[in-house]
Amino acid sequence: MVFNAKKYIESILHDYPYCDQYIAERVKAMVKAASEESLRNSDKVLTEKQIKEALYDGYKDPTIKDPKTWALKRDNNLAGLQDNQDVINACLAELKEDKLKIVAAVFFNTYLTAREAAEHLPISEAEVSRIKNKFIKAVAKRKGFEL
Repeated sequence: MVFNAKKYIESILHDYPYCDQYIAERVKAMVKAASEESLRNSDKVLTEKQIKEALYDGYKDPTIKDPKTWALKRDNNLAGLQDNQDVINACLAELKEDKLKIVAAVFFNTYLTAREAAEHLPISEAEVSRIKNKFIKAVAKRKGFEL
């Protein structure tokens, strides 16, 4: 199987609107699982503070202060998702408002084709395609891929 960087970048762009929700759910699940593990290994009822301390002690890193950071360091997939989100945020920050609308229409809304986005926005299909491809290349470059 051949790795297709463009398809990978497109897939992370389409998933981008759901990143915050997924990260929050995953962190909550990890903290809950770690808390339950702490309770199972204890013969007494632990306070929330004790559970959090047990979480941090379990990772053996005193610099970690919040569950999201702890979860990101423990879960490689979650860390990768956060990295993807950071890269996309940086690329979006570089866009002017008119191009941002086009990128949002193509990747973050239901308009998945250049034609559909062009019909929705007052712009040509060719221009939508150029902006879309340029944005994909910018994300790929930040991720370390060559297109």
